[in-house]
Amino acid sequence: MRPVLMRLALLVVALGLLPACATRPPASDPVALAQYKKADDPVEPMNRTIYKFNNGFDEYVLGPITSVYTTVFPKVFRHALHNFLVNLDAPIVFINDVLQAQPTRATNTLGRFVMNSTVGVGGLFDPATDIGIPYHDEDFGQTLAVYGVKDGGYLEIPFYGPSSTRDGFGLVVDLAMDPISWMFRWQHVSYLSWPRVAAKGIDKYDRNRNILEDLRNNSVDGYAALRSYYRQNREFEIRNGKAQSEPEQQQQNDLFDSFDDSGQ
Repeated sequence: MRPVLMRLALLVVALGLLPACATRPPASDPVALAQYKKADDPVEPMNRTIYKFNNGFDEYVLGPITSVYTTVFPKVFRHALHNFLVNLDAPIVFINDVLQAQPTRATNTLGRFVMNSTVGVGGLFDPATDIGIPYHDEDFGQTLAVYGVKDGGYLEIPFYGPSSTRDGFGLVVDLAMDPISWMFRWQHVSYLSWPRVAAKGIDKYDRNRNILEDLRNNSVDGYAALRSYYRQNREFEIRNGKAQSEPEQQQQNDLFDSFDDSGQ
């Protein structure tokens, strides 16, 4: 594993160990204890500090860069770049499809990659979707969830944003087994990995900017709103778009309602 990945892995492991050391309300305070369990955010003070840092980075660095990007480059170019970046991630999606024993989805992912890499001019265009092979995303965090691994508590990652202990570890695994990154290394052009990371960050922020600004500006507690939104979206991804059972949905609604009411 490359040194940068090793450092990131150690960081995620260290952060993952913190919840075990966090102070939880005593049993003598059942209301506070119930809220603590519902939030499932045992390192919330640290997470809130990182959230503020990420907000500052977005406001003063990533936001202005993205504004220049959207001003200089027309939408057709930005869409083509997005297609290209998504196509580069296809090998990771394929690996996780296989690990989740999803042969149909794995076949679709492989078919998309081959078609978009050839007919789609290296992934700049998306003819696979046009012929009925839709895109789907998978990552190792989702794979762990399919195998029953709990999220381990909410986690805000510097520069990256909302995650969990499980999904943060999954991010490290995805980075480590990404064949595109290893190909760059073998060809002695590893410096191409950093422009890819930067482009993905700008593209992701460009596509989610309105949602993020709405959560920050129109919520009593932007941090809790983002945490709730992340969990809802993550659950949807893990289930591959399948609806929750009624008891599960009601339990989740109660959880999110408690965030809105308490502002925590």
